Amino acid sequence: MQKIQHYKLKAFIIIIFLLITILFSYAKFSSAMKKDSEIVHIVLQRSAENCQDFNLVEQELNQYLSQVDNYQIQFHIVDNATLPNDYIQILRSAEPIDLIFSDKRAMEEAVSLDLLEPLDVLLKEQGDGISDVLNKDYLDTGYINGSRYGLPSIRDYSCSACFEYDVQLAKQYHLQMDTVQTIDDLERELLKLKEATSSIIPVAINLNIGADALLKIDNLGDSFSAPLAVLRNHGQTSQVVNLYEAPEFMVFSNKMYSWRKEGLLMDDTGASISAINYLKTHKVFGCFSHYHPGFDIEETRGSGTQIGCVILGNHYISSFNANRLFWEIPVKSQAKRTAMRFLKRMFTDKNVVQILSYGKEGIHYEYKDREHKIIGYPQGINVDNSRYSQFAGWMYGNEMLMPVWEGLPEDLWQQITDYNDTSIRSIAIGFSFDETPVSTEYLRCTAIAQKYYIGLITGELNPAKYLPVIRRELENAGINTIISEKQAQLNQYLKGEKKS
Repeated sequence: MQKIQHYKLKAFIIIIFLLITILFSYAKFSSAMKKDSEIVHIVLQRSAENCQDFNLVEQELNQYLSQVDNYQIQFHIVDNATLPNDYIQILRSAEPIDLIFSDKRAMEEAVSLDLLEPLDVLLKEQGDGISDVLNKDYLDTGYINGSRYGLPSIRDYSCSACFEYDVQLAKQYHLQMDTVQTIDDLERELLKLKEATSSIIPVAINLNIGADALLKIDNLGDSFSAPLAVLRNHGQTSQVVNLYEAPEFMVFSNKMYSWRKEGLLMDDTGASISAINYLKTHKVFGCFSHYHPGFDIEETRGSGTQIGCVILGNHYISSFNANRLFWEIPVKSQAKRTAMRFLKRMFTDKNVVQILSYGKEGIHYEYKDREHKIIGYPQGINVDNSRYSQFAGWMYGNEMLMPVWEGLPEDLWQQITDYNDTSIRSIAIGFSFDETPVSTEYLRCTAIAQKYYIGLITGELNPAKYLPVIRRELENAGINTIISEKQAQLNQYLKGEKKS
């Protein structure tokens, strides 16, 4: 018996020794690999407060990349609220940056300053597979002056106007939100709420959401907070018009002015925050938003309270939605080819997309149903105490590769694909307006629109008084010159002569 125990002990010691040797060798190999690997520096936006674990997510991603490739990633975290202002400065700085994310207007400015690398050759040599999964109509929105500078993510391009609301409050005050199909229907229920209680704000102002979907316009590259020359009817007409002369703008601004007089709109529009943060309070009934499949469940997850949505109009894809966000490689990058290889993984490697979107399994999420690819928070973790709850899969290449968060439809990605495919599509998808020929007029008119537009769509300004004022000021500042130039560029674009 003692002899058998002796052999067991000896075998155990040998096994332990072998395990230590293997682990030491692996650690040595990993360390050497990390030391010798090329580093790809990526600017990422902090899209939520609970994102303290970016470093842990970076480690998880690099651990995976060390198994499948020969480079590593380093995050450079910026606030999404400050990135638009810091974007050009980041590109001009001495800080090493290999990948960055921006909208089309920022990208155009960077191209004009020779700060971005054309991607056509890199895409062909290092990004094979991206064009197989990214629809050509969307892929080609990254062109500027005949060269491709950006790659858009695969996401929900289509949206419709909607009103999201607190279901608990709707039940408490017996509001029939399931009967709402139009703005007038919504007004009827909001007036019921106003009559029933003075402690609930019927509609909060979310200035992060433009009124473009409610107005059914394509703003053709103008700022969503100061649109000027637009296409009407979801971009189904090729005639560029002055928004402030459009009948639908007058109707909508009059409606919002009447709502404010009725006490339906929040008083302090200058303190606008996200809809989720309003709805968390249970002191606000709802906000206007943009709807896509699963939106109400996403907002429920983010707010911690049940959210419902009423859809107000058809879903469509405007040039703004199609041209909205792009991944780019700066000219100063020292790892351009490797950066494109990582972009390829963001579009084709489900593990990369899952780590970036959801974090580390077992800490930030867990599988609730592995067979059906359903995930959720681990026990004891929720939206309030999670240290990585970004839910920004729309940013990281191809969100269609991700598991679905519990509560969302199992076929969510197919629903979003179908939603995109069945949308009304603006004729101007891919079009970008170059305001250089009318830069003086454009600056003047944008400044004028910034004075009045928000006040008109939030009911703070009386349209009867201020619409004639803004029309007169815009005409004096040269809006007709802008309209003529934008029309000429759009006509050329529609003929296939992509000036943008």
